[in-house]
Amino acid sequence: MHQLLDDYLCKKYPKIFVDRNKSEMESCMHWGLAVGNGWFSLLDNVCSNIQHHIDNPPYVFDADKDHYVPPTRPVCPQVVALQVKEKFGGLRFYANGGDEYTRALIDDAEALSYDICEECGRMDNDVGRNRKGWIQTTCREHARNPDDFTPNKHSELGKIWEQVKEDEKKRKEREVAERKEWEAKAKSSSSTKSS
Repeated sequence: MHQLLDDYLCKKYPKIFVDRNKSEMESCMHWGLAVGNGWFSLLDNVCSNIQHHIDNPPYVFDADKDHYVPPTRPVCPQVVALQVKEKFGGLRFYANGGDEYTRALIDDAEALSYDICEECGRMDNDVGRNRKGWIQTTCREHARNPDDFTPNKHSELGKIWEQVKEDEKKRKEREVAERKEWEAKAKSSSSTKSS
């Protein structure tokens, strides 16, 4: 990831990336966020959700007071990133701390990464992986070898994106036809008024 984007996320989520500036002997975070710029929004979103969950624990029911009160101690231990990288075409977010909910957030982000171009963030049916060499999830435009690129078209999401593109094409065709019809009516109306 570009250094400016890396710095931005580490500054925005200092509790998660607390080990970012440790030496390579102390933390794998020394190497930074070892992913492409296209996954920036994915990482920003998962970190935001994790930190919100930790900083805003649910209230607990106090039977003595007969109502809900803020917890007296942290409910969820702080998530601290150990390493963030790409492996076999997918995001890997290794961390300490958290709970089942934060683990589910990370699992979801890792699963989503297989449908998002690591280079540009594109997310449609033209995103896929190569079959040979370093496996990476990219769009066709950013594939290292376009002849070795296999789009995700056969996945459920790939089929949905195909339908979305088809529906958008039909919508645009309808809009063009409606505009031409409106222009023809306006032209006809103005020629009738001038007669």
